[in-house]
Amino acid sequence: MNINDIGSGFASGVIIQFAPMVLKSMMGQYLGSIQFKEMITWVNEDRSLWQALDPKYQKILKEYGPKLGQIEWLNMEWILDAGREKAPSLCSLFVGWPEGRAWLERQVEDIKINIKGVHAQ
Repeated sequence: MNINDIGSGFASGVIIQFAPMVLKSMMGQYLGSIQFKEMITWVNEDRSLWQALDPKYQKILKEYGPKLGQIEWLNMEWILDAGREKAPSLCSLFVGWPEGRAWLERQVEDIKINIKGVHAQ
């Protein structure tokens, strides 16, 4: 399957069915690329995790987001689980630092809003 096949019904169905697993892998890779000190700065400056995401991935997520149905699987525990292997220090930051945990909770909600195509009031 190549990128041109994504629009087909079969490819769309496969993508939607496996979206949580694929996105979890992507999130783990992404978190693994962020340095611990950099994340502390992001939290302290309340930077957007969504805005830091490559625009091509934002576009794909926005395109398929409305087709994903309920995305209750996208929560704090899902992100922590995604990062446990590639970014264990960041996970401990979110678990043990109240400001980090609060920041990540806000980021989860922002990502959901962006994926589902709903704009905050």
